[in-house]
Parts: sequence; C-alpha cells; structure tokens
Amino acid sequence: MSQGYIAAGKLPSERALRRKGRRVRDEREGVTEMRIRYATIMVADLEESVRFYTEVLGFEVESRHDPRPGVRIVLLKGDGDALVELIRDENDPRQPGLYSVGMEVEDIHATVRELKAKGARITMEPTPITVGTLAFLEDPNGVRIALIEHH
Repeated sequence: MSQGYIAAGKLPSERALRRKGRRVRDEREGVTEMRIRYATIMVADLEESVRFYTEVLGFEVESRHDPRPGVRIVLLKGDGDALVELIRDENDPRQPGLYSVGMEVEDIHATVRELKAKGARITMEPTPITVGTLAFLEDPNGVRIALIEHH
C-alpha cells in the first residue's frame, strides 16, 4: 500500500485494491474469496456466436482452444475481468444457453471442503483440466457454479 494513502489518513477501497490485483482479507468469518471469472455459454454454432459477441457487442477474442475432439472453446473479453466462454461440444446433447457461472478460487480443495461443511451441494469434485482444477456445485435453484483454480 502506498505511503500516500497512509499519510493522508485514508485507505484505498477494497474494490480499488482488487482492481490492482491485491488480495483483501474478508472480515466475514470463514468466507473463501471468489472472483467471478466466466459466464459459460453452450452454443449451437460457434462462429456465428463469436461474430455476434465481437461484431455486435464489441467483445474481443482472447483465445481459442480445442481441448479434445468435437469440443471447441472461445474466450471473449469485454470491459472488466470476467470473460464470456463459448463452448461448442458436438458430443453434448444439452441445449444451447447459459451453462454456468465460473468463480476463480485460490485453493480449490480447501474451498470445496469449506463449502461442503456449510451444506453446499457439490456436483463434481475437483478434477484436473488443461488450465488447472475444476469443480461444480449448485445453488438452491439448480444454477451451476463452476469453481476453478488456475495453474
């Protein structure tokens, strides 16, 4: 933290510290810090969806991935830190639409243990993936929440 803040007798807001990538201790007892990282959308036509998000909404393609045969992923960046993740999976019968909200965590195993202790319904235990480790839980309405710890 800069001496300017201290000398002026004021501290930067939690939001300002987070924007600068600094961790802020949550004063609520036993609450794991989570950052919204992704909105994951299953799509029927990947390139049509990419065109919509880039040409109509003004997002930029951050990266493209082909993690396994029949699966293609495009990550799109707008303002802010969260990304839109478009997935076309030829082997998945799910209808196109919002698939999950992704939360980035520092220690996925500790987070899952903590959430289980609080009664959360974990639908997929921590599993290694290309970019780190992934787990899923559901909220009381059945909304999927992805937890991801990046390498």
